Amino acid sequence: MLSQRQGAKGVTLIELMVGIAILTILFGIAVPNFRVWIQNGKVRTAAESIQNGLQVARVEAIQRNRRVQFDLRDGSSWTVCLQPTPAGSCPDPDGATTIQSRSADEGSSDAVTVDVEVGAVPIVFDPSGRAPGNAAEFLIDTTALAEDESRQLRVIVSTSGSIRMCEDTLPADDLRSCPP
Repeated sequence: MLSQRQGAKGVTLIELMVGIAILTILFGIAVPNFRVWIQNGKVRTAAESIQNGLQVARVEAIQRNRRVQFDLRDGSSWTVCLQPTPAGSCPDPDGATTIQSRSADEGSSDAVTVDVEVGAVPIVFDPSGRAPGNAAEFLIDTTALAEDESRQLRVIVSTSGSIRMCEDTLPADDLRSCPP
C-alpha cells in the first residue's frame, strides 16, 4: 500500500480533470449567449448613434437659427450639415458645411441593418427644432442572429422634432416599448 508523503501538497489528476470538465461545460453554455449579447450590443450602438446624430442636427438648428440636415448614409453612417442649396444630400463629410459625421465603422458591423420604415431621408430640422414634413422611423436590426434572438430597435422622429428610441418586442405597458 502506498502512503502519502508528509507535507505533500497539490491536486490529483482526477481532481484536475473534473475541474477542466466543469469549466468546459460552463464555457459551452456561456459562448452562445455571449455572441447574442455582443450582436445585440452592436444594434444598440447603431441605434444610439442615429439617435445622437438626430439630436445633434436638432440642437444645431436651434443654436444656429438655420435649417440643419441629418443625412443617413450606407449602413449606420450619417452626416449632419447645414442644409445645402438646392436641397439634397449633405456634401462630402469633410466639407465646409458639415457639422458632424459618423462612419459605420465606428462601433457597428456590417451585420447591423438600418431601414427607413416611414418617411424619407434626409431629415431637415428648422430653426425652431421641428422637422416639418419629415417624420421618420428607422428600424435597426441585425442579420447575424435568428429572428427570435435579435433585438430590433426603432428610432422615431416626429414632425415636432422629438426623437425617441424604442423596442418592438417589449409589452405595451413598458415605457421603452414602441407606440402602437
